[in-house]
Amino acid sequence: MAIKRILSALLLVYLVLSGSSANPGSAGLEAYNSPNSISTPSMYRLGDEVQLSPDGDGERYQPAIAFNYQQSEYLVVWHNTWPGGGRDIYARRVSDTGQVLSWFCVTTGTAKRSNPAVAYNSMNNAYLVVWMQEASANVYEIWGRIIPWNGPGTNADFQIISWANRSFWLPRVAWNPLHNEYMVVWNAFDTTASFPPGLPSDIGGYRVSVAGVVQNPGSPLVFTTYANPHQVDMTYNVAYDEYFLVFVVVHTSATTGNDIYGLRVSWNGTSVSPPGLIHIHDEGKNQNAPAVATNEQDRYMVVWEHEYNSSDHDIYGREYNVDGSPVTSEFTIVSWIEDTTAPDVAANGQGKEWLAVWQHDLGGGSGFAIKGFRWGSYPSTYTYFFDVANFVFWENMSPAVAADIPGYLIAYEGDSSITNRHIFGRMWWPQALYLPRIVR
Repeated sequence: MAIKRILSALLLVYLVLSGSSANPGSAGLEAYNSPNSISTPSMYRLGDEVQLSPDGDGERYQPAIAFNYQQSEYLVVWHNTWPGGGRDIYARRVSDTGQVLSWFCVTTGTAKRSNPAVAYNSMNNAYLVVWMQEASANVYEIWGRIIPWNGPGTNADFQIISWANRSFWLPRVAWNPLHNEYMVVWNAFDTTASFPPGLPSDIGGYRVSVAGVVQNPGSPLVFTTYANPHQVDMTYNVAYDEYFLVFVVVHTSATTGNDIYGLRVSWNGTSVSPPGLIHIHDEGKNQNAPAVATNEQDRYMVVWEHEYNSSDHDIYGREYNVDGSPVTSEFTIVSWIEDTTAPDVAANGQGKEWLAVWQHDLGGGSGFAIKGFRWGSYPSTYTYFFDVANFVFWENMSPAVAADIPGYLIAYEGDSSITNRHIFGRMWWPQALYLPRIVR
């Protein structure tokens, strides 16, 4: 780890001294015009890489992050896969200056638990962590737990959704401060067809109270059944008291392949129509892995994988007004000859900017890196591309990002052939005046 940190630091020094802005690809951010001189590397600071998951046997996957502005810290959650086949959920607190704080187990047991998501509630100073929990072979329910800000507390795990002939995948959660409740959404799969995992059937959800009580149990919200929807992501916008859902729909390759759609949803789960289904990107190749963020004011940003060919994906984006109308056409965030996948995005509403991260295949079997890109909300023109974690001895995959003001925490999987897979993190500060050291 010491070697990797030294090499990362040397790379940062090189970028600062050379004045390189490393604009990604020939088409980067076409709709936003070209970058200007505001984005000089000396304005940015990248903290040390640090291992967030505790040592021990097993492998760690799929980090997710929430920011707690009351305590000025983040909570990072992930799932562990143990040598005996068990899976459980762990968490680590990290301050907004990069100090690594306590870790704890969120949930464990004989049933396999995986793919967590987390939202912070500032009124109760607590989190809701949600996850997939295996009920039988390849059949999953969605469960959750309310976690106090500083540790696991005494609240029990609770079941959010289980249904005959259905398996539920990849939950997402957001907190609604106007009604002090959570919204949990998921992808439902019909297990009577093409099982496992089943045929995508709908995107559904439940409102959940701050005490962990599912509202109207037995009557889940069904947001859309159009064209086998799945891979949902969600954000909440307080200015409109609405959620914005983005997801993949399945069209045939003879028409447009997998496409990215969106949907505005009111606080109580009612779809807003007009506009109804929002066609974010339709094209004759597959689009996958959408992620969405909001500036909590007047804009959303959607990012996703665009298939150039089966082994070469690019990262695209599109900005939307809160009424569902597009601000721009879709644009290229990064377009390399190497494969770029698994994007995530965060917003700094005060700075009117966005930051995307993704997994970058360096090609030729040489490994994976994590890259980042920051840009201003339209019509701003500044852009800045940077390395988060270059491959040295580790494979770096599955990034997640969340924002404080003005910084960001980026978490990701790091793996090597001689060590267990762990969750690592780095702070990134735009216009920071110092480089605090992250300590264990």
